[in-house]
Amino acid sequence: MNTLYPWLTESWQALLRERERFPHALLITGEPGIGKRQFGEYLAQFLLCEDPQKSSQPCGLCDGCRWYLAGNHPDFRVLQPEDAEDEQPDEVASKKAKKKSAVIRVEDVRELADFVNLSAHRRGLRVTLVVPADAMNISAANAFLKTLEEPPSGAVFILVADHWRRLLPTIRSRCRVFPLALPDAQQAIHWLSGQGVVNPALHLAHT
Repeated sequence: MNTLYPWLTESWQALLRERERFPHALLITGEPGIGKRQFGEYLAQFLLCEDPQKSSQPCGLCDGCRWYLAGNHPDFRVLQPEDAEDEQPDEVASKKAKKKSAVIRVEDVRELADFVNLSAHRRGLRVTLVVPADAMNISAANAFLKTLEEPPSGAVFILVADHWRRLLPTIRSRCRVFPLALPDAQQAIHWLSGQGVVNPALHLAHT
């Protein structure tokens, strides 16, 4: 079951208050390492949860939640940089570790278009998590913009970015920008202590 970091609870409650006018594209911003992706994943599960009685959190028990938590929900996609190998003979490539692609490519965005334009398998929403959104190269960003300009009915996009101002202004203008606040020092120290970190105050001072 997905959970929220304690310092994100207030932001989550603020987002829920906008539930009736939830945008088709939400851009989650904030400092690196505060849990933006986890917040986006929690939101995705909430949107895909099929419990009609849900109010403030996904139920974790319905088919939608079970499929999401198992990583195979048919109406959920993650758009992110992918692993890529050098184009070399197998005997050479096998001796090298995979290189992590630093960008989201235009090919990835085009594949996403096929997903968002299909009807939902569960007759609900089709949710796409874009992380980190600022990793899209210019070609990918322009292709993604076309989808945002004319979003198919039922398609929701959750963008996560450390450096959101690097995104195209035209993409930013089509998203609801939702900044997450840093935890205060006492919250952070208490959480680190609960995770078994020795001398959490000192650890925090070096981050």
